[in-house]
Amino acid sequence: MHYIAVCDDDETVRGQITAALDSHPRRQEFAVEVFSQGEELLAQLRAGNSFLLLILDIQLESVSGVEVGRIVRETMRDSATQLLYISAHD
Repeated sequence: MHYIAVCDDDETVRGQITAALDSHPRRQEFAVEVFSQGEELLAQLRAGNSFLLLILDIQLESVSGVEVGRIVRETMRDSATQLLYISAHD
C-alpha cells in the first residue's frame, strides 16, 4: 500500500483533492492522509511515517508547503518522496 499526504489549509481544496484521488481507478492501492497545517505533516514525517507523494499547498499559515518540501529534501535527506506543489492563487 502506498500513502499520499494532502496538506492544504483550505477545507474546500482538501475536499476537491481527496475527491479526485478517490475517483482514481486504482484507489484501492493507496491511502490518503489529510493535513490542514504543515506542522502536522512534519510531525508525522519526523515520527517516521513516510509517503509516496506529498501534495503541498504553497502558502500555509506558519510552515509553508515549500518549507515542508525543503525540510524533506535537505534536513531529512529524502529524495524518494514525490512533491507536488499546489496553490489556489494565480
